Amino acid sequence: MDGRHRRRERTHQAVLQAVIANGLEDIEVVARAADTSKRTIFRLFGDMEALRRAAARSGLATAPMKSGRERIPSFVICCTEPYIRLGALLDSVGPDLADRQASLIEVHFGTDLYPLQVHAIAVLTSWPAWRSLIADRGCSEATARRVLEIGVKRLVR
Repeated sequence: MDGRHRRRERTHQAVLQAVIANGLEDIEVVARAADTSKRTIFRLFGDMEALRRAAARSGLATAPMKSGRERIPSFVICCTEPYIRLGALLDSVGPDLADRQASLIEVHFGTDLYPLQVHAIAVLTSWPAWRSLIADRGCSEATARRVLEIGVKRLVR
């Protein structure tokens, strides 16, 4: 790979990190944070929706997937970390998010669950359910995580 391709890849990654850190409310803030121009951003990604999807996928790829000693709290943290970090960017990557969640359930619970339990846990810990707890119910992030832990514990019994 020559220097031009390495610079392009560094700029690409810098833009994605800037979007994850700053959101997409103001493209000028993203450009400044990535030390590039708006024109370069649009040349790399094409449009805002493509940028949103790429940032969400990048954020999901870097989110934790490991299991801890306490599998339910670890699962809830791994599930909700992208919700907190990426927020509304996740609206554009539904299938990727569902695949990641299925992988998290597999990593944390293996084959210990019945299919109906897996489905119920997936629904309980989904992005729309999280958004509802935060926006509609007014829960803090810590309270929402605790609610999900309690729900998953009841489903796993």
